[in-house]
Amino acid sequence: MTDTVSTTVDTAAVPTIVDTAAMDWISGPDLLASMDEGFRANLGPADEVDDAFANYLVKPLLREAGGRRMDLARFTPGYRDATACFHRSSEEGFVIDGTFDLSFEGHFAAEHYFWRPPGWVHGTIKTDAGATAIFSFEADSEVEQSGPVTRDIAEYSQTGTNLLLDESDPARFGPRGYVPNVAGGLVARRPGALWLGDDATAAALDADRLTVRVLSENISTGGGTFLWDLKPGYAQPGPVALTSIWHFFVVSGSVTIGGTSYPAGTWVYLPAGVELGALGSPEGATLFVKPDALPRLAG
Repeated sequence: MTDTVSTTVDTAAVPTIVDTAAMDWISGPDLLASMDEGFRANLGPADEVDDAFANYLVKPLLREAGGRRMDLARFTPGYRDATACFHRSSEEGFVIDGTFDLSFEGHFAAEHYFWRPPGWVHGTIKTDAGATAIFSFEADSEVEQSGPVTRDIAEYSQTGTNLLLDESDPARFGPRGYVPNVAGGLVARRPGALWLGDDATAAALDADRLTVRVLSENISTGGGTFLWDLKPGYAQPGPVALTSIWHFFVVSGSVTIGGTSYPAGTWVYLPAGVELGALGSPEGATLFVKPDALPRLAG
């Protein structure tokens, strides 16, 4: 059984498979109206916020009970944030297409990525060309040293600093470090078997046809955010269940799951121990993958 419509994951023992192309975009004004009052109040001057959100669209993907969330977002040309800010949750972003500029953190294009531990101030996003990206908040998570999803306005002069933890406190970098801007296309490709380090898992995940690019990695759990490049002919020998939550977005190419084909733009969520039909890719694909721990077979 799979859920091909819902944008909120079911924690029951079934995979969630979402064709994001079939989802409607939520408009910026509608999104503003649905926001928690405390979060909305920290977006900036009302007129500037209204102007910004007129150029913003979103498709919600993940809403976990603990507050962790993931959105597919689209900035239309002319979008610009109203203020610099920081969050009490870890935040990350990955560009699917288009370009935008983020003050202090630089120019972002396809496959560019950032990860910010709680407290790090970032400036405004602005785009003339428009862009589509994935944005995530980890919310309350001990293993990520992350707090609740909030937004606090900051000064532009504070960008690149952590306002929650003192400069002398190494904990301000969290277990993944502060990753302000990584070009995914320039990240080294690690052989799948070398990254996995476990023969049984490597065989189940067809590691011979898998290379992994590390975007950010939790030094305590081995989980994190990765790009999986599936070579043409990639084929898992059978269904796979892993010991921790993992989910992925098909960035390019296409995949098959249990023999059914899914295009770029498909998002898949697997609770821990839940079996997914054999994953394959006859023509090859790139996946944006988020496991909560280094993948290991369940059972």
